Amino acid sequence: MICFFAMVLLHLLYDFHWQGDFIARGKASNNLILAVHALTWAMLLCVPLYLFGYSVIAPLAFLAITHAAVDYWKARVCRADPLGWPLYADQAAHIATVAVAIML
Repeated sequence: MICFFAMVLLHLLYDFHWQGDFIARGKASNNLILAVHALTWAMLLCVPLYLFGYSVIAPLAFLAITHAAVDYWKARVCRADPLGWPLYADQAAHIATVAVAIML
């Protein structure tokens, strides 16, 4: 349970506070920026998994791919309402993927 909460805390810090305006805006129109963001986010979230003795290969791939897909959906499909319900759906999806990643 501690690993899950550590991952959620890192998610919130990275996806909001540490992301920066360049990444936040760039991932909406540039696939490379989106991929780098998703991969670095997934790598950071795998640190608690590693420290708690979990395997990180499958979770890393799963987290990076799902994070990119969810961010793509929010930034490009739901761009008319970026701070409304898509933001909550985006965050719920990210937290759900964190829970799944622990079980991989």
